[in-house]
Amino acid sequence: SRIAEAVRLSTMQSGIDDIKAGVQGLQQIVTKTKAKDEAKAHKTHLLETYEIELDHVEPTPFARGGNAQVHKATYTGEPVALKRVPLHGSTAAKRTKLLANFTEELGIMVKLRNPLVVQVYGVVTSDPEYLGLCMEYCSKGSLRHRLDDRNKRIEWSQRRQWLSQIARGMHFLYSNQIQH
Repeated sequence: SRIAEAVRLSTMQSGIDDIKAGVQGLQQIVTKTKAKDEAKAHKTHLLETYEIELDHVEPTPFARGGNAQVHKATYTGEPVALKRVPLHGSTAAKRTKLLANFTEELGIMVKLRNPLVVQVYGVVTSDPEYLGLCMEYCSKGSLRHRLDDRNKRIEWSQRRQWLSQIARGMHFLYSNQIQH
């Protein structure tokens, strides 16, 4: 009888432990779901907050990247660079992935406030043809083009200044856990 009672209590305790484990599992699922919902709401808020309307966009890009083109544009009368990620011809799954990557890039870029980092002014998501990231326009062109121009000599003082700026800019990025 004592043995039977001990077995019964042990079985009940085991059942209670199983229920507790199940409840903890459900709590973890709810917590993860809530975190995902909050992250999605934050991304939606970012897109809505930074949505802008450009005055004009040049039809021909002046630069190209992996899956984007960069166009000169104007925003509130000022020149800007517009990084356009084309959507035309993309499947729904690819569009979803492009939007997720775009929103992640926006979330990172808006936090980076430093004179050595190109600034983001806003986004264009209302055009069905592309996703656009509106950024500071560098009127003197890219460093890459300047370095590749064999017709113009670069003084050592200019080289040292550029190296210092690059090092300080990269330090800023790495100190903010951004890998470039």
